[in-house]
Amino acid sequence: MLVLITDPGFAEHRPGAHHPESPSRLAAVMDASRRHEFEDAIEVVTPLAASDADLRRVHSPEMLAILRAVSGTTAQLDADTAVSPRSVELAVLAAGSGLTAVDQLRAGTTGDLYLDSVDRVLGGIIDRFAPTWLLISAGFDAHRRDPLTDLGLTSGDFNELTSVLMQAVPKGRTIAFLEGGYDLGALRDSAAACMAALLGERLHPENPTSGEVDGGIIDAVEAIHGLR
Repeated sequence: MLVLITDPGFAEHRPGAHHPESPSRLAAVMDASRRHEFEDAIEVVTPLAASDADLRRVHSPEMLAILRAVSGTTAQLDADTAVSPRSVELAVLAAGSGLTAVDQLRAGTTGDLYLDSVDRVLGGIIDRFAPTWLLISAGFDAHRRDPLTDLGLTSGDFNELTSVLMQAVPKGRTIAFLEGGYDLGALRDSAAACMAALLGERLHPENPTSGEVDGGIIDAVEAIHGLR
């Protein structure tokens, strides 16, 4: 599943007829997203504009003042940068697109969504070939405290996920290979939870996470793999 964050208004950034930043570029990308191979695999989401506080975190007051001064006008900021009447407004919306993407990912990462994916998607794929061994890429960087991924799982989720996956193969046929996980406390607890599951034990150093399961995403993935 791919989330495409865009707004039709982005095509109204028009820096000039001969400028390479043409609205046609956006049209080309949107045409690519409509290929039949991607049918039902892309969810289009409208972004929320970045707030003033968001912008101040990464841009100087001087730069923001310049943008406010040219907002609603046609202007040439330097040899390479031109704005049309909606350009500044749309730039703020584009900045918000990244924040919207983070929110979408934090939401598409609770434990119950992972488990629903395993049940409805992986389960159907596993049933097709009846595996005799389970090799787990045991990465724990999806933990909510990991400094790299900004995802939302807990150590309890890893216990549940490992336990469910082990049901796909005969007892004693599971191997786990250590992969990511860069917060040491989270790594310790998550590894312990995974080891407990390998021993057939329930261990939740933290409670598993839950939230609203986005059935649309799972439905789309099921459709792509011919599972419904």
